[in-house]
Amino acid sequence: MAKDVEAEIPARLRRVHRKLERWRSRRRGRSPLPEALWRAAGEAAREHGVSRTGQVLHLEYGKLKRITEAARSTSATGGKTISRTSRRPASRTGKSSAQRRAAFVELAPLAATVYSLQQLRCNACGQIFTAQAPEGVGEEKYDATAAAMIAQMKYGSGVLFHQEHSRAVMESLHAWMKTQLDEHLTEPNLGLGQAIQYMLRHWSALTLFLRQRRAPL
Repeated sequence: MAKDVEAEIPARLRRVHRKLERWRSRRRGRSPLPEALWRAAGEAAREHGVSRTGQVLHLEYGKLKRITEAARSTSATGGKTISRTSRRPASRTGKSSAQRRAAFVELAPLAATVYSLQQLRCNACGQIFTAQAPEGVGEEKYDATAAAMIAQMKYGSGVLFHQEHSRAVMESLHAWMKTQLDEHLTEPNLGLGQAIQYMLRHWSALTLFLRQRRAPL
């Protein structure tokens, strides 16, 4: 992990990431990830969200989510995490701050209702009749609130959006360009080779949008 990218990751995630990298460097064959590391990742996901934690730690989203939910259930039923913090003063709602964090649920920013309109054909004339949509449902795919949320996610969140959707594409492109030159698959003095060399020389600036908010594209 590059230092400039690592600096943007919270301290707890960095600690778990380093433990995972040490284990991966010593891994033999296809041995599974130890449960202790899964639990550590689950604890980090409870604080920073399953999606971001899985992306930073390169872990399977489905299993990480199950482990995180299991840890929340243990806390809600009086597990060790709650018992250690039960002596803290309760808030007006009767729950300590640790319990309120444990109750955090990751929700999708957008929800949609899909309407399938039935169509019937007249056997006599062959004309097709389509059922009317429910009242208030327009022909546009998104309403104004959905468009605003999409814009906020794409441009307001910036770094997180691009780290989730663009980082893998840029990493694949970088690996492909390196392969073209290292394995002499492209003549470096021709147009494509010169373009690849230019991109590699300026790679840090070209991928600034992955690390800095509102960076020009």
